[in-house]
Amino acid sequence: MSVRALNWAFDQKGMQPASKLLLIALANHADDNGYAWPGIEGIADRWDMSSRTVSRHIHLLSIDGLITVSPRYRDNGSQTSNAYQLSMTPLTDCHAPHDTGVIPPMTAVSPPEPSLETTVETSTLPTWLAMLANEQPLDEKTATVILGWAEYYPEADLEDMAVTVVLKWPEYKRKNKSIFATFKNWYRRNLTSDVKLKSPYRNGTAKPQTSRDSIELEARIQEAGHHPASPEAQAMRREARDGVREST
Repeated sequence: MSVRALNWAFDQKGMQPASKLLLIALANHADDNGYAWPGIEGIADRWDMSSRTVSRHIHLLSIDGLITVSPRYRDNGSQTSNAYQLSMTPLTDCHAPHDTGVIPPMTAVSPPEPSLETTVETSTLPTWLAMLANEQPLDEKTATVILGWAEYYPEADLEDMAVTVVLKWPEYKRKNKSIFATFKNWYRRNLTSDVKLKSPYRNGTAKPQTSRDSIELEARIQEAGHHPASPEAQAMRREARDGVREST
């Protein structure tokens, strides 16, 4: 698992939601050089997709030049899972400015004001928190509070919710100042009853969706072209909740 690969995946823009989710899934398995070799079935199970959907979007990512797919073989000649190389090297302008021979005038520069809060390096954080810190600087005090709060919750669920929040943050950050507070609030709303310490989902009420269900639902809302706060999106969420309630 590489924070560098995850940050690169999150930075890719203009993608279909399902394709971006799959790119993030591959990055979640990659090393710092962007190399990964997860199996199709493993990805499908981890991200609640069908194997056919995973294969289709891997093909689309390859066509778009975001990954390179290479077959791998065992010693006996049989094929095993493919290898995936993320296209992590960005195109940069390496041309130096033209030297005119003119020395610019020197101006007095005031030293920067000392910061009262120290920003935490993302490389020292767990993957789910590094995803959030890549979107908004994280100070040591906030990091201590949120890590203490998350201590009792499964790492995989925290990562799933971080993916959801980061994907939707560009639309919600105008009215939510802190991505970390938003993450905690959304996670509480999506807790399953067997994880939440004091669950309100008792006495025959419906069990809430898991965060993976929420990711897939929000992806369908985006694919349908609905704004997350639109009546159509709210109706789709109600239908999903009603479906869960009927199955319990």
